[in-house]
Order: sequence, then structure tokens, then C-alpha cells
Amino acid sequence: MFSRQNITSFVLFPAIIFAYGYFSLFNSSFLSVLILIAYVSYHKYNSKEEYGKVIRTSLKAVFAASILAFTAFTYKSYGPRDWDFTCFFLYGNVAANGMDFYNPVDYYSILKTIQIPIELNAGFFREVVDVGCPYPPPTLLLFSILGFFAYDNALIIWTILNTAFLLGSIALVRNIFFNKKGIESVMISVALILTFHSTLTTIFYSQILFILLFFLLLFYQYSTKPWSGIFLAIAIFLKPFTAILLLYLIIARQKKAVLLFIISCLAICLVTGLIFGFQPFVEYVFNNPNKRAPELLFTEFNNQSLLAELFRTLPDNKFAAKVIYYLISTFIVFLFGSILFKNGNNTELYGVYFVILLAIALLLYPSGQYNYPLVHLVSMLILLNYLKRLDNASSFIFLFYLVSYAGLLHLNIFLLIASAMIIYKNRLESLYSGIKNSVKSGT
Repeated sequence: MFSRQNITSFVLFPAIIFAYGYFSLFNSSFLSVLILIAYVSYHKYNSKEEYGKVIRTSLKAVFAASILAFTAFTYKSYGPRDWDFTCFFLYGNVAANGMDFYNPVDYYSILKTIQIPIELNAGFFREVVDVGCPYPPPTLLLFSILGFFAYDNALIIWTILNTAFLLGSIALVRNIFFNKKGIESVMISVALILTFHSTLTTIFYSQILFILLFFLLLFYQYSTKPWSGIFLAIAIFLKPFTAILLLYLIIARQKKAVLLFIISCLAICLVTGLIFGFQPFVEYVFNNPNKRAPELLFTEFNNQSLLAELFRTLPDNKFAAKVIYYLISTFIVFLFGSILFKNGNNTELYGVYFVILLAIALLLYPSGQYNYPLVHLVSMLILLNYLKRLDNASSFIFLFYLVSYAGLLHLNIFLLIASAMIIYKNRLESLYSGIKNSVKSGT
């Protein structure tokens, strides 16, 4: 009646929920331990061992805790703030009113006609209003929807849209990477995404990354189908750094997908041109608003690209920082380019190539923000498929979540190293065996 398993499970469930809540508030990096527990519990969920019930309780507890913490955080965070939704709202209003979304003058004009329920500070004017929309013209098809509503209603619509894409991403993660039948595959998919700190950051700022994550997952799921070209075209207009994944289609010899990608890009640009005119494309190419962005955007901590890290390391010598950036970029592109070239015919490693390309893009992209690790959830799940032993996979997922707290730069480097180790797994195992035998024999 009151077996050891039942008593342990009864105590364990509230204990994990309490620990989850405590770590969420005071030391979120320790959530990596709970994710480790959840992942191991998922793989042992149907275990017939003595502590099988305890294992199932652990996964259920992390699942419940992640939903409770996420709901509480979303409720507390909901409301108007200057970054990033207000930027999107402003871009959308300028576009919806037929004005030039790359001209700062039109932003000052539109601010006189709309109501924003917060006071915009000097930093907002310097980094947004005086710059203009940094996104390519097709992205304004999305933002312009917000321009037809008042701020509060637009925020509700945007929140519903973000929630829909978040749920869609969870469903895709479950279908692609945890396709076992049973509730455990749903629980681990929810826990992995909702526990990730970048998920909460995206919610806090009402960012665009859930939409991007959704289309990246679709792109990977259908990477052997022509439809992947459509999903990549959409992803590029959300965040241009994803353009590097076109190389993935080329490496995988997906000619139809490349063709459909080109057709999709042209179709999206044509629709955009018919709605907003084609002048914005000319402005974006020849007078890009990012050129007006203040230097602070490329030196502040929120920017965790390689270039920003070098600027912060060498604050008094920007020229030297740029030279080092180009040298390191050249070395990384040459090194991993040669790895991809030598192993390009190995179809079993195509997933690793996806991770390498995405990591290089986010490492070298000058505007890589600290909440971008969310995109790398795809990378983590892909590499997990190559780790057949549970101890290796568990160690990797623990390290992934732990390193992600250090920042985007460290996470990119970690994923590049992990990808290289998977590619050269056999050689590394042979080297390890050779060293081990040499030590044993005393030579």
C-alpha cells in the first residue's frame, strides 16, 4: 500500500516543482540538472526496474513545473515595453500607412498620430526611430498587420501569434525528434523548450524567434523534399543569417529545393513590391538602415556575436578588433569549409552539416543577440540523434543547457567542437584506444 516507490514518488513530485521554481528565480543555470533528469527519465519511462515509478514521476514533475513556471513568467511579463514589440508595432504602423519604413523622418511623423502606452526613452529614439526598420522589405508584410490595430489589441494579436508558433514548434519537436507513441514524448518536448532560458527571453520581449524556430524545424523536417526551399525563403526574410542554410541544400544536392527556394524568394519579393512598391528594396540594398545604427548596438552585452566580443575586448582599438574578426572568420570558414568538402558525400552526416552552418552564421553575424540560442534548440536535437549511448546524450544535453547560459558566442563554439567530434568520432576513438593501449603496455 505504502511501498518505498510510492513514498519516494509522493515526496519527489513537489520537491522537483519547488526546486524548479527556486532555480528559476535565483539560479537558473541549475535548471540544466533538472533537464538532465527529465531526459534520462524519458528514455527510462517504461522501465520495469524497481524505481520505474520514481523515474516516471521525475519526468511528470519537470513537465508540470516547466508549464507552471512558464505560465507565471508569461503572466508577469505581459504588457507594454519598449523592446521589441514596440519596435515591431512602430514599423508596422509606418508600413500600414504607406510611409517609408526606412526613413527616420516618417517615424517621427507617425509617432504624432499613434498612442503608445509607455514613455519612449532616448535610447529608443537613438536605436530605432533614428535608424528605421532594420528588416528586409518582405518582413514588413508581417509587421504591417500590427499597424491596423491599437497598441493593446496589437499586443494581444502578437501574443496569440507567438503562442501559436511556440505550440507548433513543440509539436514539430515531438514529431521529428521524439516520435514515440505516448505522453512521455509530449512531456519531454514541452520541458526542453519551456525550460530553455531563451524561450523566456523571447516571451519577455515579444520577439520573433518562435516564428523563426517553427520554420527552421519545418525546413529540417522536409530537408530532403522540394518544400524545404519554401520554408528557407520564409526564414531568411525573418532573420537573414539563415541564408547560409542554402549551402545545406546545395551540399545535399537538393536541386528542386534550391529552385523552389529561388521561386519562393521572387514570389515573396513580388508580393511585397506590389503592396509597398519596389523602392524599399533599392533603399535596403543601397542605403541600408543598419548603417545608421549607433555603435553601441555592436558593443553592448546584448550583442554576443564574435565581432561584438572583440569590440568589448579591445574598446580602444576598433580597427584591430575588425582585423582579428576577419582573420578568425576566414580561419573558421576555411577550416569547417574543408571539413564539409571532404565529408560532403557522407549522407549520414547531413544533420551535422546543418548544425555547423547555423553555428558559423550565428558566430559571424554581427547582430547576434543573447536570446538567439533559442534557434540552436534545433542544433541540439539534431546532434542528439548522433549520440546513441544514453550517457553521452545526457552529458551533451546537460552541457548544452549549461553553456547556453554563458552566451551565444560560447554556445556556437561548443556546437562547432561537438559537430567536429561527431564527424571524426571513429578517428578519435582509435586515437583514444591507441593511447589507452600504450599506457597499459608501458610504451
